[in-house]
Amino acid sequence: MLSRLPPRLSLRRSFCTTPTLSRSPVWPSLRLSPEISSALASHSPIVALETAIVTHGLPSPLNIQTALNLERIIREGGAVPATIGVLEGVPMVGMNQQQLEQLADKEGAIGPCKVSRRDLSASIALKRNGGTTVAGTMYIAQQAGIDLFVTGGIGGVHRGGETTLDVSADLTELGRTPMAVVCAGAKSILDIGRTLEFLETQGVTVATYGPTTDFPAFYSQKSGFQSPWNVDSIDQAARLIHTGLTLPSPLSSLLAVPIPDEFQPAGAYIQEAVELAVKESLSAGIVGKEMTPWLLARVGQLTKGRATASNLALIENNARIGTKIAVELSKLRAQERQEKAEEKTLYQGVSLGSSPSSDPPLPTSTPTPRPSSTSLPPPKLLIIGSAAVDITSQSSSLSGTLSSSTTHPGRVSFSPGGVALNVALCATKLASNRDEVMLVAPVGEDSLGGMLKGMLKGLGMRGDGLLRLKGGEGEKRTACCSLVLGKEGDLEGGVADMGIVEGLGGEELLSILTSLPTAPSLLAFDGNLSSSAITSLLTYCSTHSIPTFFEPTSLSKSLRIIPALKASAQIGFISPNLLELRAIHAAMEKEGLMDSEEWWKSLDAYGLGGEWREGVGRWGKRNGSGWLGEEGVIQTMISLSPFFPTQLVKLGSKGVVSLRRLSPPAAPSSSSSSSSSSSSTLTHITPTTSLHLTFHPPSTLSPAEIVSSTGAGDSLVGAVLAGLCERPGAERDDEVWAKVVERGQRAARESLKGRDAVGKNVGIGGSGEWRV
Repeated sequence: MLSRLPPRLSLRRSFCTTPTLSRSPVWPSLRLSPEISSALASHSPIVALETAIVTHGLPSPLNIQTALNLERIIREGGAVPATIGVLEGVPMVGMNQQQLEQLADKEGAIGPCKVSRRDLSASIALKRNGGTTVAGTMYIAQQAGIDLFVTGGIGGVHRGGETTLDVSADLTELGRTPMAVVCAGAKSILDIGRTLEFLETQGVTVATYGPTTDFPAFYSQKSGFQSPWNVDSIDQAARLIHTGLTLPSPLSSLLAVPIPDEFQPAGAYIQEAVELAVKESLSAGIVGKEMTPWLLARVGQLTKGRATASNLALIENNARIGTKIAVELSKLRAQERQEKAEEKTLYQGVSLGSSPSSDPPLPTSTPTPRPSSTSLPPPKLLIIGSAAVDITSQSSSLSGTLSSSTTHPGRVSFSPGGVALNVALCATKLASNRDEVMLVAPVGEDSLGGMLKGMLKGLGMRGDGLLRLKGGEGEKRTACCSLVLGKEGDLEGGVADMGIVEGLGGEELLSILTSLPTAPSLLAFDGNLSSSAITSLLTYCSTHSIPTFFEPTSLSKSLRIIPALKASAQIGFISPNLLELRAIHAAMEKEGLMDSEEWWKSLDAYGLGGEWREGVGRWGKRNGSGWLGEEGVIQTMISLSPFFPTQLVKLGSKGVVSLRRLSPPAAPSSSSSSSSSSSSTLTHITPTTSLHLTFHPPSTLSPAEIVSSTGAGDSLVGAVLAGLCERPGAERDDEVWAKVVERGQRAARESLKGRDAVGKNVGIGGSGEWRV
């Protein structure tokens, strides 16, 4: 859980319209986009991209189109793209379209430069725009904490390099900066044999992705040289990279991916053009960093664009392969973190959370009812996941930027945080009986655990679901996120200590469920739980017919649901954003969950033909959501419906779309559509099932009204959960469901208007204002 931050960051004129950027605590002048900061904090898979292809590699507008297309491919694959460049002397990690266009602008007196490692200090000091090469991108990415990078082809030893010493800095960077680089081998204009020899000298692990050790030559699948190794699966590739990066002295890995088969026949023709272009460059005396862009441009001329098509195909293919590896690498790291936590700590017992200085010790293992004078009813809504204390320190120093090795005057504030806590708080504020909402979250035997319990009491929430965890080597630490802000509110650095949530086991959670006098009406959980804990929960709930609701939390954590699905666990509701929806779909496809006979039978039973497609088209035109069908969002939701009967997909500023699969069908008619004051529903009925597709348009807020987006999604989910408990079976009635989601959107809107994750005005108003 990232702490709430002010929405604006004071930057120079050129960046005034960009999102809030974070600073790296290691390199203060390095700027991280909010998406990258969030991905790093949540251990999400990240893929770095260079920008030399934008400034020097491709003509306009193909350069910008290609950069954005690569980002799209990476997002669809379940990872976060980190496009890297230097803008007015500021190293950037994560660039939007406006920034890319500014970077590529060559109309000024001084155009963008090409930034390798040697050029970094000069481009920063002279405030230049620059596209980063392989070496420059690797250096910046590694400083930001990113260690997987996708490019077209690396530089190498130029022909005649044994006498000219014209050797690309990419090779030495691979030798000294631990990084995984996914490429199509070395550019075919180079001396590939000597390039491989140089990589060996630098201690770089080189492997071909595929069934053979043939080292590719950019446009061709074979260069006539061999890689020392080959890996023939994503899993093998990820394990090779992970092993290299976790050695006592981490090593780089170069993964050479051959160009797709359909572009192989053009390779020989293009290579002839390459040889001619090389001869021309020698005659013209072109050397150094100008050689590569000159040769690529000349080859494009000689091949009449065929080389460009192959170039784009190979780098897009590299992005797809690299993204899959990044996702698998993220899983290996999560598993490693979990194993280390298990090795370090053995549970000595579980007890209800209480302040060490106040309440007497409580028995371990299961919740103990309070005395009759303060007894609480059995919870109807159980919400399990993360609860944390957010500590925000903001300097009031006039310098604006904090200097190291000293303290600064300012303000330190404490606030409750964590996805499950935010969701539970919003649900509590809207529940007809606050005591029927129970948060279950782990805390340590430390002062922050007592503080968190006090915070819940102050918020009017019940705190008897806080689990006190002990460790074999000392106390478990309560989850905490500590952030340091500069005078203008920009992030200077911080530390997130959230490991206690992932250490919560299924056995402890089941002890809570089995101790309750009656089963909850609905159980919700966030993606901070481990995969094993999620599987245990869902297996128990499926056996005891307890409806479940999954909030994915982040891209990487959304995939923790996959093992449970493979174990045939059932999930009633899910609330992903668009990126998480696509990531879950891609992961399920990879795991073969959509190849079963049962899945195909479920989809065939819907009978979705031309009438449905026409209906979706009309529905989209009527409510302005036609892009959902054009971009495959509806198709993705349909394919996931056998696993997730009710899907609530958050579209950010574009609203919400939901799909409900109801069995038996909720209405007797064959096909119909309905609408409420602010939403519209398309319904498809079969004898056994009905599908209800609803678009919930966004609530309108002016930019000036938006203070912080942190917590908006959590508030929406909390309000929907409260509605489902208030109106059991709400998903079976189009009108009631629309009202439930509309109330969720209203809660999200209140969150956007303030710095609190859950808006202070949620649940406050005249009689009936917040009722479903």
